[in-house]
This record gives sequence, C-alpha cells and structure tokens, in this order.
Amino acid sequence: MASLLDLIVKYKGESVTVLLVSIAAILVTLFAYIFFNRRRILKYLPGILSLLISVLFLILGYILILKKSGLKSLEIGVFTGVFGAVCILFGFILDLIDSIFKKKKKVKKVNKIKEKK
Repeated sequence: MASLLDLIVKYKGESVTVLLVSIAAILVTLFAYIFFNRRRILKYLPGILSLLISVLFLILGYILILKKSGLKSLEIGVFTGVFGAVCILFGFILDLIDSIFKKKKKVKKVNKIKEKK
C-alpha cells in the first residue's frame, strides 16, 4: 500500500493532467450534446476523432520509441486516447439519461390521454 502511495506522489503531475483531460472531455461532450442535440452522432465526433489521432500518435511513438520524440508521441497518444474514451463514454451516459427522461414523458402523456377518456 505504501508503494502505491509513493507512485501516486511520484507521478502527481501526470495524474493531474489525466484528471484535467477527463474534465475537458466531459465539457466538450456536454457542449456538443447541447448544440447538436437533434443529431445524436455529432456528440460522439470529438471522441472518435481524438481516438483516431491517438492511434496515429501511438503508432508514431512506437516507430520512434528509442528517441525522445517517440516517447513524447506516446505520451500525447495516451492523453488523447483518454480524452476520446471519456468523450465516448460520457456521450453514452448522456444518451442513457436522455432516453430515461423521454420514456417518462411518454408514460405521462399516455396516462393523461387515458384519464381524459
């Protein structure tokens, strides 16, 4: 347990960076959801694009792994991969929440129609 805490303290900067990247991904997905609510696929577009960019950086980093630029490419690839994964997962969560509320609205409308009869 102590070694785990030592690792967290040692890589504190990278941990904060991953947290900030995740928060940025959530905000980008939320704005895409708000502005492109009619077209459901557009809220996944930032995540899909960042995952594609991540794959390119990871391939480039793998090719240049023994150079300093290769390691930097791997780091950027991991961070953009985290960004893309969080964007897509948060988009799924927004779709789930949206479908739950739409279902409740439909049930209320059906109940009102039945009461009028």
